[in-house]
Amino acid sequence: RAAWVAARAAGLRAALPAVNDVNELSTVNLQTDIIRKFQAGEKIDLSTIDADATVAGNQNFVFQTTALTGAQQVTFAQVGPNTIVSGSTDADVAAEFVIVLNGLFTLTAADFL
Repeated sequence: RAAWVAARAAGLRAALPAVNDVNELSTVNLQTDIIRKFQAGEKIDLSTIDADATVAGNQNFVFQTTALTGAQQVTFAQVGPNTIVSGSTDADVAAEFVIVLNGLFTLTAADFL
């Protein structure tokens, strides 16, 4: 995250920092990652997270506009003044990670790496 903060301070537009493992993220309220100044055109880098823990290797997430139904999925919802990004890496419907974006955004697959 420090590199991203430094890039923003220098006026550079870059992808948000990569998270390397789903264990670096959380679904617990006080531990949830928050992106306070997300802007249209920036990308959330999930590329180094294995999107399916049940399969060998590093699978990519598939963006969807509906609720989570299983592994390899990332979606979003607008809740109050925030946009909530949720991702699943296993077969159940519960999110293994949540990222809060301050502000309301209509995300697409293009917003993720």
